[in-house]
Amino acid sequence: MAEAEKQQATEGGAGNRIGRSPDSLRSGLLALIVAVACTAGAVITGYPSCCFLILITGVILPLGGLAVLLGLRHKANRRPPRLWQNLAALAGIIVLLYVLTIGPAGGTGLLNLRMRGLVAMTGGQGRLQSWAVEVVAQPRDGENGRSSIEETFTQWDVPRSSWSKQVRRLRPGRVFIERVFRDGQEGVLLRYGGGFLHWYIVIGPPGSVPDPKLDENLADSDWFRWSDGVYCWFVG
Repeated sequence: MAEAEKQQATEGGAGNRIGRSPDSLRSGLLALIVAVACTAGAVITGYPSCCFLILITGVILPLGGLAVLLGLRHKANRRPPRLWQNLAALAGIIVLLYVLTIGPAGGTGLLNLRMRGLVAMTGGQGRLQSWAVEVVAQPRDGENGRSSIEETFTQWDVPRSSWSKQVRRLRPGRVFIERVFRDGQEGVLLRYGGGFLHWYIVIGPPGSVPDPKLDENLADSDWFRWSDGVYCWFVG
């Protein structure tokens, strides 16, 4: 009698374990939730904290995916509907990993999306481009000019008094005019970043194309075209 009761209790315990959501699925879902939260935090906070948040995401997502795969070794996890739950969690992990690595948010892509969103929320690219074209067309003297180390081109700082309300809201570290487009055409650059990464919102009139010579002496240079004459330029 004692042995029969013991066996019944064991079977009941096993049934309860099967009935509960398995740890592998919970681990996968938790990894996905944390990764989404870190990605959102990276978009909101920007550089440099976004680097740390994306690093966390890059570590936790593969671990979550591995947990789900290991969980599929158990028969209970290979039966519907638990099978579909595990596969859905695994698919979500794979998709997010793709987006944050080789997809649109990979590398500097996430920062690019953030900057593009900020411009949209502060008035749009059209308003920023109209202001930049007006600034470039204004007469200027050498008071705000500065030469590069190579003495191959000249930059003109745009004084804060000439910044539009939108530019002030974008809070760049520096705003200046430089010949960055083909055929020596000038554009306005809004500078951001620091340390090993800098980036610029580069604005010119419609039809402006970046000068390929700018990338010749740079180890890492990425251009993102937002619209005709508006770019985001990352320099590592």
